[in-house]
Amino acid sequence: LGAGEFSVFPDDVYASRDLGDGLTVTFAPTVEGVQESSLILNTSDPTDPAYEIPLVGEGVVIEPAMVTIPSEVGTCGCTSRPTQAGWLAVLAAGAVAAGRRRRRES
Repeated sequence: LGAGEFSVFPDDVYASRDLGDGLTVTFAPTVEGVQESSLILNTSDPTDPAYEIPLVGEGVVIEPAMVTIPSEVGTCGCTSRPTQAGWLAVLAAGAVAAGRRRRRES
């Protein structure tokens, strides 16, 4: 119950005194700030039919690390802050550079 930033997997968990089962609660915020929700565990026990577990998370902005991209083309090798899409470009550039080195070494 509560904010949609929490998710639970799997939806159904079956446990007994002799056999336990598990679940994973994930907090994946898309906005900054404190968010609250509750995890409700329904049971077949007539004396304790449900347990409510409070969930609290805080979304924060994390600045990407400064990255220097070396280049063999003679560019400046400047430091920049790539966006998430930029990380794919960094990985692709590294793969191209590694391929060039392997060809030279052959």
